[in-house]
Amino acid sequence: AVDAAAVTKPVAAVGTSDVAAMIEKLKEQRKVWVASEQDSQDGDKVTIKFSGVCDGENFTDGTVDDFQVEIGSKNMIPGFEEQVTGLAVGATKTFEITFPEEYGNEKLAGKAAEFEIEVLKIESSALPEINADFIKAYGIDSGDEEEFRADVQANMQRELDQALKSRLKNAVMDALYATVPVALPVVMIDQEVEILMKPYYENAKKRNVDINDIKPANADFEDQAKRRVALGLILAEIIQQNEIKAGDDQVRVVIDEMAASYEDPEQVVSWYYGDKKRLAEVEQLVLEDATVEWVLGKVKVTDENVAFSDVMDSAA
Repeated sequence: AVDAAAVTKPVAAVGTSDVAAMIEKLKEQRKVWVASEQDSQDGDKVTIKFSGVCDGENFTDGTVDDFQVEIGSKNMIPGFEEQVTGLAVGATKTFEITFPEEYGNEKLAGKAAEFEIEVLKIESSALPEINADFIKAYGIDSGDEEEFRADVQANMQRELDQALKSRLKNAVMDALYATVPVALPVVMIDQEVEILMKPYYENAKKRNVDINDIKPANADFEDQAKRRVALGLILAEIIQQNEIKAGDDQVRVVIDEMAASYEDPEQVVSWYYGDKKRLAEVEQLVLEDATVEWVLGKVKVTDENVAFSDVMDSAA
């Protein structure tokens, strides 16, 4: 039955333009704000004081001072940032905005509110230059730009490899679930549903919410539970029949890969080997990966070229 499955394998590379886009993001992370004498515009950070009234009631507990709005960030309710645009320091303005229907505060959701604002400060952003100081801030002690770009590309490649591996693994699991028939014991499905619902219960407990108020229907989790149980049984059968094992060398390679992005990799390696439960989790991961490789050797695999950004966006 495994032979009948077909898998699409995503293929992507880190291009020069991808590295350039990443470096622009790094510059954005370290942008500095400088006072502006221009009227507020897109990209500016505007410090205001404001008050809001809805249904005749002040819902901001008087006036909110030194509140920062970054125009274009879309962090505010729709329409608010636009109202703060085109104003000078010292300007005052009164305007009405309707809160979205899905707004978190039920008293305000879907209702019109009147805001009064006063502009206290306007700042525009300036991106840093790529110089030795900037480069050193990202851990390249030499301050060399070529080394910095190579380091950025290497990190991006590592993240891409992980994302591609994860996407391929999901594709293999989808193919197995779709093509390999397996009997699903009801008791196992029920147990899996309980496991999937557990975080909801724990979250409710932390927030002192009655479990019955948030209890999702079992049906909401049934498809997910069936998939997890089915794949668990299918993988177990493949592993047993083909005597697939997690080799010590493979386990060490995976642990080294996971430790590589940390400041002290050796400490991370010791952390894994110092706890049997953590080590068992890695062994299970290696066993799954080995099983995926075995399946890929049996099924029809078609390569599909994908953009770096598409792979990373779907992995986020």
